[in-house]
Amino acid sequence: MADEIFETAVTVETARQLLDTQFPEYRDRSLTAVTSFGTSNTMIRLGNDLVLRFPRRKSAAEATGKEWTWLPRLAPSITLEISKPIARGEPGPEFPWHWAIYHWIEGRDLFETRDADLTRIAIDLGTFVNELHAQDPGDGPKPGRHNSYRGVPLSQLDEAVRRAIGEAGNRVDGDRLGAIWDSALLARPAPDARWIHGDLMPTNLIAADGALTAIIDWGQLGVGDPAADYLPSWHVLTRESRRVFRDVIGIDDDAWQRSRGWSLFQAILALPYYWESNAAMVDMAQRAITQLLADE
Repeated sequence: MADEIFETAVTVETARQLLDTQFPEYRDRSLTAVTSFGTSNTMIRLGNDLVLRFPRRKSAAEATGKEWTWLPRLAPSITLEISKPIARGEPGPEFPWHWAIYHWIEGRDLFETRDADLTRIAIDLGTFVNELHAQDPGDGPKPGRHNSYRGVPLSQLDEAVRRAIGEAGNRVDGDRLGAIWDSALLARPAPDARWIHGDLMPTNLIAADGALTAIIDWGQLGVGDPAADYLPSWHVLTRESRRVFRDVIGIDDDAWQRSRGWSLFQAILALPYYWESNAAMVDMAQRAITQLLADE
């Protein structure tokens, strides 16, 4: 089923109308558009300590409610700062879906940060993943359309991955990527479903002074295969820092093979889809593919 997209970008003027109508207590605060490489939300900063988030897709709008429900429960057990919802806006004539006010997190994402200490990042990432995966999944949402199927058995993604490898054509080494995917499918499935962030891309990892400080954009949150959260091994880290990350998370070879499959899934689907429209997404996908092949 195609995802419904709100084609008209939310402007500062539209945001002001919505804010003045629904949250008049913020009427005197300034609004500033935020440059973002993300594809799911339009971000507008509200004063110095808050940010407005307007979904560009129906699925992203649904994620707002999911974050509202689960993030306050997960946050106390996580050392790093995570997205903190403050208030939820209602749909209206100016905007068709729920939108939200979040706490603004200072720092730069790891796509923009070039001076990060990747060994330190690997330790911080591993600690975060361990803390999240240790939490009781309880009645958390199983993977599905709401989180772009992050955390499902990889076999459910086989057709999509092989089709994307074909669509990428001579931009990639299809035979070698196919072999990586085959190995991921042969790995034993995850014995237990765990809470997963589901989208630990460089743009969702915030750093300051070279260290990881926050994890944002929890729209792909769900309960599924924990290997989906090891994706930064290839999207962020290098061979040396990958070893550090793996030592911290302490996983077996099957989980590691599945994590390679998850990184490939994200990268190879992004490559043909964004080739003409989003250079940053293409850059991240190509980097991940390069790192995956470097480990062969």
